Amino acid sequence: MITLKRMPLMVLMAVIVIVSNSACGPVTTTQTLHRAEKSIGKAEVAGAKSGDDQSAYHYWKAKAYYNKAQEEEGFSEYQHAVEFARKADIESVKAVEAVGQERNDATTKKQRKAIKKKKKKKKTKVKQSSEDDLFGEDGNE
Repeated sequence: MITLKRMPLMVLMAVIVIVSNSACGPVTTTQTLHRAEKSIGKAEVAGAKSGDDQSAYHYWKAKAYYNKAQEEEGFSEYQHAVEFARKADIESVKAVEAVGQERNDATTKKQRKAIKKKKKKKKTKVKQSSEDDLFGEDGNE
């Protein structure tokens, strides 16, 4: 049973636990680095590593930020490590978005080519049918 005398002590302990957990540099850094690592992995699977200019740029920038974050963590510079890990996460998301945009652009180009081919076929058929009307099927007037 909780008495009123113990209540302030329990509240104080809860506040201490919450503050100590939220301000723990190594834990926050590890979590942020893990998140960035997963994000970079997704970008690599999406094809950003060897993609066009934009996706490869963002991928390798994310990789550089991630490496710098690990280095900072090694020197116990947790705040800097978290900052670099967050930048790595952001850049890897941009890399995935760039891959998606590149695929959309490629699809759009393919669709445009297909539409042009269809139009050429229609023009060719129309031209042939009008020539057939003028000259007959055998080509004589």
